[in-house]
Order: sequence, then C-alpha cells, then structure tokens
Amino acid sequence: MHEDFIPKEYIPVFNSQAIEMFLHKIPGLSEKFLYANDDTYFVGDMKPEDFFDKEKVRTSFSRWKYGSEDDMPLWKRAIINSSLLTNKQETEMLKAENSYIVPMHGIRPYLRSKIEEAYNKHQQEILNSISIFRDRKNLTVYLYDFYLRKLGLTLEKQYLFVYFSSLSPVGLVCTALINPHEYKTICINDTKEEEDKKRTELIAQYFDSQLPKQSKYEKIM
Repeated sequence: MHEDFIPKEYIPVFNSQAIEMFLHKIPGLSEKFLYANDDTYFVGDMKPEDFFDKEKVRTSFSRWKYGSEDDMPLWKRAIINSSLLTNKQETEMLKAENSYIVPMHGIRPYLRSKIEEAYNKHQQEILNSISIFRDRKNLTVYLYDFYLRKLGLTLEKQYLFVYFSSLSPVGLVCTALINPHEYKTICINDTKEEEDKKRTELIAQYFDSQLPKQSKYEKIM
C-alpha cells in the first residue's frame, strides 16, 4: 500500500513517476534489488551476476534524439528533468548535439543505499516534483540510474534484451518468447492508445505455452 512508503502528505497519488521516487522507503527492501514495470518479463534463465558485479550494477544506456521542446511528451520530459538534476553539464552538452541519454526500459538493478543517497542529496527537488497526476515538472526513477552512472557504479549488461513496441510484428514477439536461449528478458510496451485485442490474445497464448505455472515469487492480488 502507498501509505507504507510514501509520506502521507503526498497521498493520494495516481502518478507512477511520483511513486517511484520513494522506492527506497519500501519496508524490508534488500540492498540489491531489481525494479521492473509491468511490461517487462523474464523469458530465460537468469543469475544474480547478470545484474550485479560486486558493488556495481549491470544495465544499459543509449542515446536518443532530443527533438523539439514544444511537443515533448511527459514521459520524455521527466527523463530529461532527471538527467539535468543528476548531471546538468553532460545533459546540456548532449542537448547541443540534439541527443539525450536513456536507461534501458527493462528490468533494472539498483542499490538501495545509493537510491537513498540520491534522494537525500536532491530531496527538495524531488519533493517539489511530486504531483497527483503526471506533470511537466515530474522526475522519473531513471534519476537513480543516472546517479549510479555518475558515480561509476554501472557496467554494461552482458545478457540479451529486446524491446518491442505496439508496432513490432507480433511474430517477432512470439519468437522471442519461445527462444529463451536468444533473449533473457524482454519488454512489450503498449505504445498505442487503442489495444489490438487479437495481438494481445496471441501473445498471451504464447506466454501460457511457455510459462504455464505460477512462479513461487508471484503474488496474486
């Protein structure tokens, strides 16, 4: 429940970006943990060393086109806000080259103590960014990825990951599900407003065929 880790003055909140700012306050959270959105999946065997190497994390960053400020979507604005807060000099330099850095939209490793450190360092800016619904002032959990990167605590991941949007051919998505030796984790991101029910049903069928049993780590709400 949100009241277990979010200060009561910021509840209710219906903004995932705001909720993510308080991850380190979740009771019982391990020092080394994984965070994932609901569109990311394990499809192959993974080991702790795929995500952690001693006191560093294995993840990935890429450069994207910066584009126009005028019609920038809120999710992108939040990423750039987070990058500016963590490393203003690099962000402005990349902007001059019409690009910005984006952490992978997949299953990502974190160090709880470093998230807490980043939160304490930027607490006022983080709290000022909180809104009930999404807003241009928001930050994102990527702030913590950027912070780890700035500290030199990130290493490039070594396993294969693939990102699918709603425009990705459904055959490619299903092929990834039945070939766990090729990809270890995948993201199936809904990038369209309207759901393609036939596409969703077919992907669900492939999931059921490959992962028919509930994991012991899954919790049914």
